[in-house]
This record gives sequence, structure tokens and C-alpha cells, in this order.
Amino acid sequence: MTWMLGAMLAAVIIIAAWYRKWSIERQMKLTDPEQVCRQLSEEVVQILDIRDPSDYNERHIPNAVNIYIGRLPYVSKKELRQEEDIIIVSPSKSKVRRAMRILNKSGFRTSGSIVWKESNSLPCKERQAS
Repeated sequence: MTWMLGAMLAAVIIIAAWYRKWSIERQMKLTDPEQVCRQLSEEVVQILDIRDPSDYNERHIPNAVNIYIGRLPYVSKKELRQEEDIIIVSPSKSKVRRAMRILNKSGFRTSGSIVWKESNSLPCKERQAS
């Protein structure tokens, strides 16, 4: 009898984890880099770059806020504005999911994300580190 309860509890935990991942996946929109450029010129949107600071310093979108994923829960409310949509720049989809979970829990809206693995492929007006 106890093994049945354990199996049921394990099934509930697995289903809850799957649902959590599925709900974030449903919200996650990979944005075309050219669309990001258009959004930046047409509306008020924040760019959150969660890449490593050394990658950010090498090249980044102008006015992007760099908050490494590990610091995001602690400084997001200080450096980001809740009234504006956020586009996340990340080196991987898994980090985008993690950042979206953190931001959604804190009351932020995410309107898209971009996965960039190579800093030399950044769109818009690229900026060299000074």
C-alpha cells in the first residue's frame, strides 16, 4: 500500500514538473533578430542580456542591461522596469526558460527572446567594448 502512495506521489511530482516546463515553453517566443531591431525603433522595450559579462563587454545591443542569470533574482527589480516588456538575450534556450521563470515570479512581462551563441552575430547597431 505504501509503495502505491509513493508511486502516486512520484507521478504527481513528474506531472507538476512537466506542466511547469510546458507553461514556460508556451510563453517563450524566439524572436527574429531583425524583429528585435524593429521593436527597439518602434516601441519601448527593454533588452535583458543574461550572457556572461565578458561576452556582453565584447559586443552587445546598445542600452541592453546585463544581469548574469545567477544574479537575476536579486537585482532584477533594481535594474529593470516592470511596466515595460523585456526581450531576453541568452546563449541557450534553457537559460531563457530559467530567466523567464525568475522574471514572471517577480511580476515582469517577457515579450520575446533571442539565443545568441556567437557575439559576432548580434543584430542592430553593434557596439564594441570601450
